[in-house]
Formats: sequence, C-alpha cells, structure tokens
Amino acid sequence: MSGKPKSMKLSFKGEKKKKSHKRSRDSDDESERNLGEGSRRKSKKQEEVLEPGAWVFPEAPNEVTGPTFIWHPSDPPACIGYDPQRLRVTTAPLPSPTVAASSSSENPPALSYEPEDIHSVWVVSKLSGAASINLRTADGHFLGCDKFGVISATSESRGPLENFTPHIVDSSFLALETTHGTYLSLSETATGGFTLRGDSTSIGFTESFRCKVQAGFRQKARMELDDAKGSARQKDMHYKDIDEAKLTKERMLWFGDKHVTSTGSKKELKKALKEGNLSETLLDRRSKLKSDKYC
Repeated sequence: MSGKPKSMKLSFKGEKKKKSHKRSRDSDDESERNLGEGSRRKSKKQEEVLEPGAWVFPEAPNEVTGPTFIWHPSDPPACIGYDPQRLRVTTAPLPSPTVAASSSSENPPALSYEPEDIHSVWVVSKLSGAASINLRTADGHFLGCDKFGVISATSESRGPLENFTPHIVDSSFLALETTHGTYLSLSETATGGFTLRGDSTSIGFTESFRCKVQAGFRQKARMELDDAKGSARQKDMHYKDIDEAKLTKERMLWFGDKHVTSTGSKKELKKALKEGNLSETLLDRRSKLKSDKYC
C-alpha cells in the first residue's frame, strides 16, 4: 500500500491545520541579513563563548585594560608600537589584512587587524579608583608625554606624565587625553611617514585611534562595573530606609514612652552613616531638641 504514513500527533475537532508555505530565496536572504545584524549585537551570553585571548573592541573607557593593540585608520593604517633597541615609540604602517583573516572575521578588512608582534602591544593598567590609565611596553617602559607634546617611552616608573585618560569617541574610536589636557594625534611628516604627538587641543580624525583588547579582560572590566553598580544600589537603598526614631530608640536611653526626633533633613544622617559617626550625630540632633531635658 502506498501513501504517506499517518501522523501520530493528536488533533482536536475544529482545530485549523497549519498551511505550509514555500520560502523564496529573497526571504531567505533577508533572514540571513537579519541574522547577521543580530550576531553583530552580541549578548553577554555570546560574549562568554569568546576565547579569553580573542581581540575585541572596547565599548567603554573602563574596558580599555590589559594587553591593548592601538592603530590609526590613516592611509596606510599605522600601528602605535615600540622599538626596544632605540627605546622609541614607532608608527609603522600595517600590512593589508590577509584574505583568511578577513573572511574569518565578521568585521570588514579595515577592522580585522590583530597584533603580530609583542612590541605592538601595550599593557594597560591603572591605579584603583583612578580614571587615568598607564600604557606599558613589553619590557617595562611606560608611554609618556611632556608639556610640549613630545612622546617618549623611556621611563620605568609611572608619574603624572605617564597618565592618560581614555575617551570612546563615536562609540568605536579611542582618544587618549594627556595630563596636560591635550590629546595624542598622528601627524604626517615631510618624508611621507607618520609621527605621534601629544599637543592637539581637540578631538578630530587625527586624534581618533582604533583599539582592540582581549575578550577576557573586557569581560572582567564589565563584571567589576556591574558589581560596583550593585554595591552602590544596595547602599542607596540602605540610606533611603533610615528610620531616625528606630535608631534613637535602639541606641539611646529614653525616659518614658515618648520618643522625639528631629525634623531636620536626613542627609546629615546619611553622611554620618557613611563616615561611621552615626551615634554622635544622633546625640547632637537630640541635644538640639528643646523638649528633651534629659540630654
């Protein structure tokens, strides 16, 4: 007997059967384009799949951390590197991306650059609580900029001249502000080469660099930021729920059942709670109440 086998799926009286529609090639192409756009907007779960050593773009200033690869989208693109023999910052032109690297990356060829030399990678670090960063070479020298805009990498210790504040410009470019309020920029020389300076007063094309960091360090920076926001949120909720009457009843002795509290602002109590002198502040507020003759 020929014919299609009978489906074992339960069906109910009055239930409408689903019609099968043939998909056109145009609709398939459209869905693939939508899928490609969605894949470019990676979620946190997708980011966790990335290898910790994969090179990715930072999306916020705090994500510029760890091993960092910096280049300028000039023509040709120039990599900000370091010459350990001459202790000098270099701006060597980057070779064209290989076909294999371009095809395996979801970024266009101009954005698929990755470091191929240890001296083209800067290790970015910063002191706890500071907004500025330090860029260190592979052999322990820090990038610096003096008040005249001269760039160097000869110091083995970090000071004010070695501090840079990162700025994310147009959501994808990196600008580095010096301690003098100026910006690093790439300038073309008379011989057709490039030189790095730090005396620009505004951010434009020559001050906008491309930058890649390792995925593991970017993820760590995001987790630290989330933890900091969570702690601040918990503190705000704690300060918001301050009950002065309850605090004075718990921490002080009262005569009778009447508890009188100050009508002043709670900002003073919040500040005292942060500084650790809440009891002294409560006593001071109580002493100012004319109705309390026992204080």
